[in-house]
Amino acid sequence: MRLLVTGKSRSGKSTAVHRILAHALRMPWSRVLLLDGKGSELHYYASLDGVTYLGPDELGDWADELQDIATQLSTRYANMTARGLRKAAADDPRVLILADEIQKGTRDRGAGRRIKDALMLIAEQSAALGDVMILTAQREQHSVPPNVRINMSALLRMLGKGYFHLTADGYQTKSGRTAHVEDPGSILATVSDGLPDGDLDPGNLPHILGSQAVEPGRAPVTLYLGKPGSGKTYCLRNHPNGRTARHVYADLAYPHRQILTSIIEQAGAVVPPRASIPDLTDVAGLAVQAEPTLLLLDNLGQASDRTCSTVRRLIDASEEVALAAKKPRSPAERRRLEPFIPRCDVREIQPLTTDQAHALLDQHLPDDLAERAATERRILELAAGHPATLVNLSRRARRGTLRELRDFSAPQTQQRVNVSVLVLLALLLMLVFIRADGYTIGAAATVMLMLLRPFFFRSMRGNR
Repeated sequence: MRLLVTGKSRSGKSTAVHRILAHALRMPWSRVLLLDGKGSELHYYASLDGVTYLGPDELGDWADELQDIATQLSTRYANMTARGLRKAAADDPRVLILADEIQKGTRDRGAGRRIKDALMLIAEQSAALGDVMILTAQREQHSVPPNVRINMSALLRMLGKGYFHLTADGYQTKSGRTAHVEDPGSILATVSDGLPDGDLDPGNLPHILGSQAVEPGRAPVTLYLGKPGSGKTYCLRNHPNGRTARHVYADLAYPHRQILTSIIEQAGAVVPPRASIPDLTDVAGLAVQAEPTLLLLDNLGQASDRTCSTVRRLIDASEEVALAAKKPRSPAERRRLEPFIPRCDVREIQPLTTDQAHALLDQHLPDDLAERAATERRILELAAGHPATLVNLSRRARRGTLRELRDFSAPQTQQRVNVSVLVLLALLLMLVFIRADGYTIGAAATVMLMLLRPFFFRSMRGNR
């Protein structure tokens, strides 16, 4: 087995490592190599017989030990094939390698290249020999070489507070939560308990991790309904957050993958690269459930069918949920919201009263605005009691970029008439009446069109 454990700080990687080691060190190994990138987790096992422990200040020794293991692969393969075997026998000598925070070694300027080369050779060739390599890192990219990543047979993603998502070649995807290890010394005491129950393989990893079932919750859900500009997003953003310390916001009008990526990152987990939408949905749900979360989801009515299915999964994982949607008008919009209505506390947002609208205007309109009273009346008329629209119109009026207000409040002036245009028009009519030749009339008409063209385009811009 070649296992990669990923997750941010305090996501549960150390707990997973201790539980796996408690199982693995009870099995027979010809060689055990523990590489401790932090220096605070694996030193408990340094005193065990047959264990080679190297800390974060011994990166040159990391490279030497890994290269020695890689060099012996060819000899071990020759011994195996000489017996007519394509796969090592169950009682053949095996090697266990565990590197915690492997990026400490692979990024080192001095020994990093040798460490990466040895890891690649071991990852590519040690599977048939029955060796086990376990690497941990905060993220896959820029920590583990690509040729090593592609040969890892299992990926254990720690999502916070012990929640995990396990994918492995040839096994069904598993998820759960591992119990926290308070004292690694207690784990160390179990190493001498005899052979463990079950092999060290991906199928047995949930049992090794002490996995607990993840039970869906029953979060209270609030749905804010309102017309565009009515303030539903404002109400969503300011939803009372009395039950949880963390909130996660997502706009469901965005693409499905982008929504899930945003939620996973806001929940403090690492987004798995090249993962499918179902896997991302599971990861997002576990990451949200890892800590009590207020989930804020905007534009529910614009979500696709697949996104709506994801929303239901996320609701089950959250401590509390607030949704916002445009008030449905068509049957299709109503069908989109119907599955959520029975579970939600629906709050329809009403337009602002006149006093509330005036109070909001006073906050956004400057006192020295020209024709303030007329501008206020016009904004109130256009906003129709919708706070977001009212604020937007106020800001545009303050900048002088709102055409409706500019045309409404600008003083009316008389249009100046260009005398040259009238002269040319009279000349053209005179040429027609005196029966001038076609060339003369055409030339006069061309000159007149050239002079009139700027006025024509100016009037077109004014009518937009």
